[in-house]
Amino acid sequence: MGANLVNTMLEAVANELRSFGLQVTMAILSNYADKSLVHVLGKIPFSELTTSGITGQQVASQIVDASHIAQVDVYRATTHNKGIMNGIDAAVMATGNDWRAVESAAHAYAAKDGQYKGLSTWRVNQAYLIGEMTIPMPIGFVGGATSVLPMAAINKKITRIKRVREMMEVIGAIGLAQNLAALRALVTDGIQKGHMNLQLKSLAMANGTNESELATVVKQLRHMTSPDSTDVKKILKELRK
Repeated sequence: MGANLVNTMLEAVANELRSFGLQVTMAILSNYADKSLVHVLGKIPFSELTTSGITGQQVASQIVDASHIAQVDVYRATTHNKGIMNGIDAAVMATGNDWRAVESAAHAYAAKDGQYKGLSTWRVNQAYLIGEMTIPMPIGFVGGATSVLPMAAINKKITRIKRVREMMEVIGAIGLAQNLAALRALVTDGIQKGHMNLQLKSLAMANGTNESELATVVKQLRHMTSPDSTDVKKILKELRK
């Protein structure tokens, strides 16, 4: 993202000003990258949103309601944006970029109108649910950690992306997709169904469950009231006989 280059230039200017007898308190860039914006849009047919007992149109309507709440209530907006950043931060780190810079810029942008709001908005148009989001994306594509870190180079190769603007668009799209997944879960089965499944997987793996055993162990843990490490070990003992 060029932070070191810009800071070097700023410090050089600061030293020049000091040579004229002026006092300079500090010299550093701002991470509020309100000129490095990316706009993403997602369009999902109602048929792709249908779940057990709820039509796709109903799910879409409830997602729109949830989106509206994130525009008027700061408590909901905070969690709404956290869900977006779950996807964005992971993608930013995978490309060797500074996720903290992107995160701080995003939250500052969410409050640009004087009230902290949800970064994305969702609406219904004919037979589609449409989501839109504009977000700062201060990332780099050439040089720095993006070239030095081996995994970042591999991830860039996997994406087959050749320019920074395209990478900004992909990362923004990941954030919007993550937001859709969270909202859909919230208005249908509830967020805990997915969270609990992840917790059970973590519990199983932390107590020695291997990949081939994972599905069976988690399935048995799901039927227990308060499963713990002892339960995992008992299941594994029976499974491995």
